[in-house]
Amino acid sequence: MLYIELDRDQVLYKQIYEQVAEHIRQQHLAEDSKLPGIRSLADELGVAVNTVNQAYEQLLVEGYIYSRERSGYYVKPIDNLLTLPRIDAAVPEEEEADYAYNFSISGVDKTHFPYEDWRRVFRRTIREDTGILDHTPPKGLLELREEIARYLESARGIKVEPQRIIISTGISQLTALLENILPGTPVFALENPGYMVGKTSYLHASSNYIAINHLHRDDSSHSVTYSVDVGALPEQVSVVFLTPSHQFPFGAVMPVDARIEILNWAAKAKNRYIIEDDYDFEFQYRSSKIPSLKSLDSGDRVIYMSGFSKSVAAALRISFMILPQDLLEKYEAHYSSECPVSGFVQRALCEFIRDGSFERHVNRMRTLYAKKNNLLLQLLQEAGYELFNYHSGTSLVTRLNASVTEKKLQALRRAGIKINTVADFCQEGSEEAAMMRNYFIFGFAGATEKELTAGLSLFQQILDSD
Repeated sequence: MLYIELDRDQVLYKQIYEQVAEHIRQQHLAEDSKLPGIRSLADELGVAVNTVNQAYEQLLVEGYIYSRERSGYYVKPIDNLLTLPRIDAAVPEEEEADYAYNFSISGVDKTHFPYEDWRRVFRRTIREDTGILDHTPPKGLLELREEIARYLESARGIKVEPQRIIISTGISQLTALLENILPGTPVFALENPGYMVGKTSYLHASSNYIAINHLHRDDSSHSVTYSVDVGALPEQVSVVFLTPSHQFPFGAVMPVDARIEILNWAAKAKNRYIIEDDYDFEFQYRSSKIPSLKSLDSGDRVIYMSGFSKSVAAALRISFMILPQDLLEKYEAHYSSECPVSGFVQRALCEFIRDGSFERHVNRMRTLYAKKNNLLLQLLQEAGYELFNYHSGTSLVTRLNASVTEKKLQALRRAGIKINTVADFCQEGSEEAAMMRNYFIFGFAGATEKELTAGLSLFQQILDSD
């Protein structure tokens, strides 16, 4: 007897299909046993013959049953069926806290995202490009790499062949790839404070890295200068990770003499490289474009990295790097797997850049972020906070006179304020981490002007309270 219970308000054939499939999965029906005839089951359930026929056809297509001519339908052996364990009670996922005031560094302005432009390029990609069904080359889609090459020459003064550009899903994946093609056992020098030293999960557990402070604070001008003391670099360091056009988190720009000095360091010994993370370069507010370090790289020692997480959205998961020729040859000799970024998304981004939508969007966001930058700058100055290198990017660093306790940080979180201190991006346990607990990073990209004003007012109240 085949027990099936139907809800007349739901799709009937689907209920029959699902319940028969479940009987087979649970082995309530023996292998090779015959199912009731279509007409007899239809009469028994009080449904149309076509309803049962649809259910049986679905079971047949999915391999639960087989048919014998002029005989009927039978249960197929289930040795090869995928049977997933049944979970009686789902364990709820841990939900991310909902912050009323988001001053994190990872946000973008969602209200001004070009939704219609993206709908258009996705529709066009589906309609016109059958290549979305193909495998994506290891380096990424050639058309997208060509568009990136044109953009870099225009925006960053970097002349590069598309063949030297590698696309992946983020800086972490690009860095992991690099570790496999860098000669010997590379030792990384990471900025402390800096984005990478605060995210050392980007490097494999076996990686060697040294945290080095390249920042020099000037108390009289409330500014930070940025240069590498190459003479103090440990001898074993072979790769220096830098953000020369906009140091994170202080926003300092590496002056040209310091850039020449670090390029000379790389050129003086074999197998030395510089990773340039061109963080937030699109958003300069009070100066002309800052040239990239790569544009000065006559010795081909700079590994240039950038992406679209700030200029478009992190959800795209598209970053890229330019490899020096010697590393490119190693890459081409060892890598043949498909690019991890969806070819569909790459084609859409290619179209977004090609038709001018990307340029228009960046220009709009630069104007919008400059306005937010000015507002937050004014609010912080009125509050009497010390500010640093606030001419670019989507965040500001401010210093409080008094030290900030963990109790105060917890109070901020409970009040719905999401914010990082500079200590979060220092090597754990380092002298810099201890010094930077009262330096806060105000990210303003993802907040509205109203939220910036109200959030900062609440921030002050909490930190000024006893």
